[in-house]
Amino acid sequence: MTPHCTLFPQKQRQICHIFFFICCFFFPGYHSMARELTPGAGIILAAPEGEILFEKNATRQFIPASTIKVFTALTALKYLGENFHFTTDFLLDKHLNLKIRGQGDPLLTSREIRTVSTHIKKILQKNHISHIQQIMVDGSAFKKGIVIPGTGGSKNPYDAPVGALSANFNTISFKTTGPKSGGDAPPAAGSATPWISAEKETPLVPFAREIIAGAGMKSGRIPLAHGTQALYAGHLFTWFLEKEGIKTEKTITMAEVNAGDRLMFAWRSPYDLRQVVAKLLYYSNNFMANQLFLTLALKQEGAPATLEKGIKVAMAHAASLGIKDLFIEEGSGLSRQNRISPRSMLRILQAFKPHHGLMRYEKNEYYKTGTLQGVRTRCGYFQNRQGELYPFVIMVNQENKGYEKIKKKLQKIVREWKIKG
Repeated sequence: MTPHCTLFPQKQRQICHIFFFICCFFFPGYHSMARELTPGAGIILAAPEGEILFEKNATRQFIPASTIKVFTALTALKYLGENFHFTTDFLLDKHLNLKIRGQGDPLLTSREIRTVSTHIKKILQKNHISHIQQIMVDGSAFKKGIVIPGTGGSKNPYDAPVGALSANFNTISFKTTGPKSGGDAPPAAGSATPWISAEKETPLVPFAREIIAGAGMKSGRIPLAHGTQALYAGHLFTWFLEKEGIKTEKTITMAEVNAGDRLMFAWRSPYDLRQVVAKLLYYSNNFMANQLFLTLALKQEGAPATLEKGIKVAMAHAASLGIKDLFIEEGSGLSRQNRISPRSMLRILQAFKPHHGLMRYEKNEYYKTGTLQGVRTRCGYFQNRQGELYPFVIMVNQENKGYEKIKKKLQKIVREWKIKG
């Protein structure tokens, strides 16, 4: 196995050949290392200037798992821009129904809903309105019934559905509190309301209690069912508006905005896209990743957003990076049908380098991991004492095989490259 420089101009190949002989002289264990590492692993490591320091199975396609989130983030930064902010529209119709139109905001939480409700109150007061009729929610910016490949309809939060109008990551966090201990305990016998919210800022509205009752759990965080995302957001807005003294009919219905509705204001998320991406990568949030994936579809291809439109945008970006072996079904890495080679993943890391600070950082390494059953992946940048970044990709698609040994070997190459280079 020899280092390759196919990512770079022809003139640099001679330099890489020279580099290979240097490696053989200074790193006599290069070939033995390639043999001793996990045979089926895909590995690549590059120097800050782009030279390939080590590679193995670098052109083979692997399941990337959550490392594909780096590509989703890069695509969003390219097409939406670093200063992009999600918006949510609030309108009144002629019957004084409040309409809420979502456009994919993944960080619309109870805190933001409370702030928005205070703002709505001020606008209504200026117009001498103290009572609104129904609250109508509009999630039509995303196609109805989108199911993310790889989700399984479980009670785990990572199976939360996407939605143009969503709240609290389309999940409900709750617990059962005993009358004395204050800790987790089974629901009290005969009690009509055994649960409380596990989030200080989130009320446990009746709509949520009905969902919890059907879950058969004492505590936890459960995903909403498909088709209830926008309705749950509407119930939360109703609760917070009533806390502000705005009376409603407490009826939440689905209805699209039409031309006769009057825009009250467009809520602008306090988070710019860099902040959204940082949270996405830090928490490896699947819901956030696919909200971004579908928002790209919405902004680039028009409503309603679909996975097919998101794939079209993603593939166009991949082509612009010179990537030809990407297969992508969704933007989070949940799908086991997603495929990419280590060498193509390296291209993504080279393009993402200006944004490397948005990744997790620990012990001189910026990184993103990925895990599915039988799949362990990791990519990012090793940083030396001079602050130089060495992009790397590790993809192991074998049961009971990790990447710690591989990572240590690559870090050794980085240390020796600095000494000998």
